[in-house]
Amino acid sequence: MGRNDAVDDPDRLVSAGFDGVVRVWSIRDREITGSFDLGRPLTTISATGERDIYLVLSTDYELYRIDLRAKKILNTFYLTSDACLITDTLGNYMTTSYAFRNYGFTMNNSCYSLDQFDAIYNRPDKVLASFGCVDTATLALYRRIYAKRLEKIQPENVLGQLGRLPSMVIDNADLDTTCNCFVIAGSCHTAAGVVKEIRVRVNNVPLYDPGFLLAIKRQGRFSVRIPLEAGTNSIRLSIVDDQGRESLERIFQVEYPKPYVPDIYFVGLGSAVYQSHDPLPYVDNDVRSYGQALYSRQGSWFNKLWVDTLLNQELTVDHLDQVKSFLARARVGDIAVIFYSGHGLLKDSTYYLASYDMDFHKPEARGIPYECLERLLDSIAPRNRLLLINACAAGEYDRDNEVFQRMKTLFADLRPGNGATIIGASASDKSALVSTTRPFSNFGDALQKALAGEKDASGNVADRDETGSSGLTS
Repeated sequence: MGRNDAVDDPDRLVSAGFDGVVRVWSIRDREITGSFDLGRPLTTISATGERDIYLVLSTDYELYRIDLRAKKILNTFYLTSDACLITDTLGNYMTTSYAFRNYGFTMNNSCYSLDQFDAIYNRPDKVLASFGCVDTATLALYRRIYAKRLEKIQPENVLGQLGRLPSMVIDNADLDTTCNCFVIAGSCHTAAGVVKEIRVRVNNVPLYDPGFLLAIKRQGRFSVRIPLEAGTNSIRLSIVDDQGRESLERIFQVEYPKPYVPDIYFVGLGSAVYQSHDPLPYVDNDVRSYGQALYSRQGSWFNKLWVDTLLNQELTVDHLDQVKSFLARARVGDIAVIFYSGHGLLKDSTYYLASYDMDFHKPEARGIPYECLERLLDSIAPRNRLLLINACAAGEYDRDNEVFQRMKTLFADLRPGNGATIIGASASDKSALVSTTRPFSNFGDALQKALAGEKDASGNVADRDETGSSGLTS
């Protein structure tokens, strides 16, 4: 039997057993007066302070909030060592953005990632309302947070269309990983219209290939070849019709055992002088010094460093095409790094990075829109992509900042991107600072210390796992 510690009536004792049954006992009559079979082994039960409402823990660490009178599970808490997901009776759930990848859905004997249903069922406002004890102001705030989430991801092709999505059946997935390509073949179907595209992401990086474009009316067959990189390749495959509706994804985990020591393709962009603005000390030095620090690790952390820079008078919008050509030389297993250092400013909700000849009163004329900088990492072979932005106001801007910040803690970002890791020196309402002790910006100084293995103010080093290299964790 489980612990018999849930009492909210002097004559009543409630217990939970390994046979999966919650029982209500009359102490006076020494008999069972009610029961609720949850169908799984139970270890612990606890009163909540609400009449007939109890918390019950199972042996597989699922926690149930139950109504004994109605014999109903009100909420389920799915517990892991570092995360929790809570559901209500309608299938809505709430969790945190960092715990998002710990859970999934099953449908028709197939497993699907949580993000494919997240815009519909991740409803913390509804889950909190199901507890019946959360005040109306808090619920209103959570509804605003969910509305902000929909505004950001714009899921117009997802909500309410599960029954009309195109579908696919995989009948051949070549698991021979001695080859550096993974071949997937199958059939696809759409109730109306044309299947126009196969969408492929590997390790959260979208792949672009002319062979992924289709023109299949109603139903037909497809086959794709996906280049592999050394180590784990998490492949997500879906099809898209001409209405923009996307099928549920199929996920494959493929290990490619052949080792590969990557090259780094480093692009440095920065201007300490401007045609129509005061100088900005040290930013060009940030770029040069970071490149030199990377070079000092050549042969130990990576194979070879390739460098392309646009500094000071060279940094103009017209010269950015050479960056794209430079990165096009890299291979799948290589690493692409872009480091911008300079002014950043926001105008009419558009974020601009300053070029040498930008008009600071009209940045839209010769400034570098953030999206333009990010697009330099689109459609290139390397799947390890890093964008460093050392500028003021580098964080994502939103007019309702309080709701926006709360949204980021509750919801994973489902917006399609190019798979790059992006690190900014400042928040959207903050400035990036210059070091008072060294000829670098604070951000550049931190990068120097990281690559040199120096300790930060808290006594930590970049190589915290002592592997001989510095990496990124989310």
